[in-house]
Amino acid sequence: MRRAVVLVLLAMTGVLVGACAKPIPGTPVALHGGIVSSLDPGFPTDDSSTPSSTSGSPSTPPSSGSQSGTPSAVVNVCSLLKWTDLPYKGTDSQPSPTDTNVDTTFDQSCRWQTSVDNLDVGVSLRYRIGKSLTMKQTSGTYDVDGRKVTYYDNTSGTGTGSKVQPSCVLTMDYVGGGLGIIIVDGTFRYGTVCEQGKAVAQVMLAKEPK
Repeated sequence: MRRAVVLVLLAMTGVLVGACAKPIPGTPVALHGGIVSSLDPGFPTDDSSTPSSTSGSPSTPPSSGSQSGTPSAVVNVCSLLKWTDLPYKGTDSQPSPTDTNVDTTFDQSCRWQTSVDNLDVGVSLRYRIGKSLTMKQTSGTYDVDGRKVTYYDNTSGTGTGSKVQPSCVLTMDYVGGGLGIIIVDGTFRYGTVCEQGKAVAQVMLAKEPK
């Protein structure tokens, strides 16, 4: 089962990338030194589904008047989300987050991973300073507390017998930059993957530094 989960990850590495990065068409492979996680969902590897940054550079701090707040110092986005914000049980003793710096193409990246029904499930965050993240291929948008959240639902073709778990990627403007939220969950215990992502977005917005 873990092998199937890893296949999910390998297909996702190029989903949340910067404007200078280019997705690789064809069979997904492990990129960036093999830094992939079982929370990176499987996505088409063409340009149509690849979120990209729209302005600035990865090292540019948020400027005055940015889209969603301008903190006086760079915020540790990964410190804002806790296991208690997530629906998974029995995670109190696990590190929060489970891992950080899981994708070096972003300024900050982290994941919360646990096992439910013999599946690795959880949440992954990607954050870029001073840039919005966009996806050419999307499923729709949510209005979460007045913030536009764009999502891509990757549950089609992931039914019984599939090697790819259901997953959802969401993007929104956040503290002067762009935040990507990645949900992987093949258990269906906690609602649809994109509704789970919407709930995480709501938590992050409630904790967004002003």
